[in-house]
Amino acid sequence: MAGRSSFGTAKKTASGRYRAFYTADGVTHSAGHTFPNKLQAENWLKDEWDRRRKGTWTERRSSITLRRFVEEQWWPRMTHIADRTADDYRLVLKTWIYPAFERAGRNPLALGDMPLAQVAEDDVRAWYAAAKPRGYDVRLAKAYRLLSEVMRAAAELGMIARSPVRIKGAGAEVAPERAVLSPDELVALANAMEPRYRGMVLLATFGALRWGESLGLQRRDVDLTRGGVTLRRVVSQADDGKLRVSVLKARKKGEIRWIDLPPELMDLLMDHLADFVPTAPSAWLFMENGEPLLRKTFGRKLSKAANAVGLDAITFQTLRHTGATWFAEEGATVREVMERLGHRSERMAMRYQHAAAERMKSLASNLGGRLSGNGVLVQGGVTESGDASRSSPKSWCTSTSVATVLASTWANEYCS
Repeated sequence: MAGRSSFGTAKKTASGRYRAFYTADGVTHSAGHTFPNKLQAENWLKDEWDRRRKGTWTERRSSITLRRFVEEQWWPRMTHIADRTADDYRLVLKTWIYPAFERAGRNPLALGDMPLAQVAEDDVRAWYAAAKPRGYDVRLAKAYRLLSEVMRAAAELGMIARSPVRIKGAGAEVAPERAVLSPDELVALANAMEPRYRGMVLLATFGALRWGESLGLQRRDVDLTRGGVTLRRVVSQADDGKLRVSVLKARKKGEIRWIDLPPELMDLLMDHLADFVPTAPSAWLFMENGEPLLRKTFGRKLSKAANAVGLDAITFQTLRHTGATWFAEEGATVREVMERLGHRSERMAMRYQHAAAERMKSLASNLGGRLSGNGVLVQGGVTESGDASRSSPKSWCTSTSVATVLASTWANEYCS
């Protein structure tokens, strides 16, 4: 609620405190902090009016820079974000918001070193125009959204009257269309990988997992009976190169995420556990030299396999995107796709009813047709009751589709 007197405005914030501001000579001025109640905010406005009327008013804007505000006041408030998100924010600040950008015929512009209260709309537009030629439109959109979030927080805290970040459409991402693998391409890609990494390729696709979620899986997270995996933790790599394990921050506080998987994939995971994972419950599902696999290491192996089968520009995100697309093609609603991918958008989530567990299970089971009909890589059989069994590990070798689609050296050697 905003209270307006003859001079300026005292506005209640979401925290219950009040900020005071007014416009004089076309310039908006604020106190630079909030007040515990409306009376104190209005008293500040009265003092400002008196000083202006008597001719004793002087500019008293805070000299705190944008960079200092972020590091000392905004960043400590970001305790709710995931470690990976925090790393992304730091990178965006370091490479897009803090640096000086060259401008033709003018001095370089460095928003980070400007006094927070002096950052105007024209400055933001100049920064955006100077950064645009770098050519990374998606990253610039992310930087713009982060700058907008910082400035909104500054306004909420009473440091500025309102956010100067007001370029229409600047925060919208127009990402290039990502490739979606066909089932044949996925099978070929997985076969070209080293055996210990085949499971990661397929699990990332059919589970539509993020890199950190895949890396955070341990033996105890795989439920062969129920048919899926539980996401409890994520592994990320810090700026210093060290791996960092943190608790999964699901869409709902304290919630873990269960991912149903096709029975055909559970057979392969059973073999992967037996062949490559130590027996300790806390053993990492995908590791190298006893530690979780480094992303750059897996990326090199994935690129090598992709090149070997004639696929271009395949990344881990390609696998997740492919899995999400296939899941939607099976008939999943937007709400169900969000549930599976762990998206956190409450605005989108409220449009749809909670996805029933059986519906999710059915959708995941239907995905299995993409494997069983296209050269399944599973090395175990499935009984009539649906329970995984190792009694006939090569039973799938007689499949006609395998002979057609999986005409690879690995398959021929295994089935011989």
